[in-house]
Order: sequence, then structure tokens, then C-alpha cells
Amino acid sequence: NRIPSLQGGKIDLIIATLGVSAERAQVIDFSENYAWGGSDVLVPKDSPIKDLKDFAGKNVIVMKGAWQIGWFEKNVPSATLLKLDGISDGLQALLQKRADGFAHDLDVLRPIAKKNSDVKLVGEIYQLGYRAAGIRKGEKDWVDYVNAAISKAKNAGLVATWIKEHVEADLQQAVIDSWDISKAPKS
Repeated sequence: NRIPSLQGGKIDLIIATLGVSAERAQVIDFSENYAWGGSDVLVPKDSPIKDLKDFAGKNVIVMKGAWQIGWFEKNVPSATLLKLDGISDGLQALLQKRADGFAHDLDVLRPIAKKNSDVKLVGEIYQLGYRAAGIRKGEKDWVDYVNAAISKAKNAGLVATWIKEHVEADLQQAVIDSWDISKAPKS
């Protein structure tokens, strides 16, 4: 509902993990990419799964409407997808062994893996994407302003400062790295 709220004038900017896509670019404008993200899969700590192709013929938890669905349908079509409503539902289903893996955004799964010794990440990033601010079509001055503000926040070290204030110490560097486009995986 974020994009309709933007288009309808209820909000002026979307800057909360908005993924950039060609489909969205048809209806809104984007700032420059400010961060990158990818997907990974959470598995039980004793899982024999080593990489994504090992999910062939297995059950994989995904969130309803998530972009991981399309990736698995295209790249591991024999995987059976268990579509759930929430992150806690996904983790609970994995711990109950209702599936062999839980596919989601790396930034969501990384802290879960750090806090729960019963699970681990497969460690194969896929479905790489970029984040940018969403702006109503045709508002070039607003796009320029947002780009300048993001650039200033990064260059002045504000982004790193905010991350250090609000992200747990053992996850800070990974989050800081996700705000550095040059550190995105190349494939």
C-alpha cells in the first residue's frame, strides 16, 4: 500500500527498504540507489544443505508475496514453497521441521541466525537488489533534493553513526556494508 499512498499524495517519500524494479519505475521515480540487499536461506544447524541447488525436491518457507517466490519458481522449480504470513511464523515452521529452509531477505535472516543457535545461513546470496527512495513521477527537484540528502548523510558519516546507535554491535559492519553499493556481490 506504500506506492498507492505515494501516488495519492498521502505521503511524499518512501524510504523504507523500497526495492528498485522496472515495474515500479513505470509508476514512480527513484532516487539513486542508496543500499543493496540480497536473499539467503536459513536452515537447521545440522542441515546437510550446502547451497541453493540442494533445495531441489525440498520444502522451502517463503513469505506470501515475497520476491524469493519467483526466484525459486525459476531456479529451483522442484522445491515446494510453503507460503506464510510473517517472519515469526517462518522461523517457527522451520524449527518445527515443517520445511528444510526459510528463504527471505538476508538483512532479516542474519540477526535471526546470530541469535538462534539452532539455525544457520546457507551463505549463498541470491536475488540481489537495490534500495532507493520512491518519489512521485515527475518531481525532479524532489528527486535531486533526496539524492543530495542521502549523499550528504553518507559522506558526513551520519549513516554509519545511526547504524552504530541502533544496530547490535555484531551486525553493524554488515549493515554498514549494505549501504556501500561497491560492496554488493557482482553476481
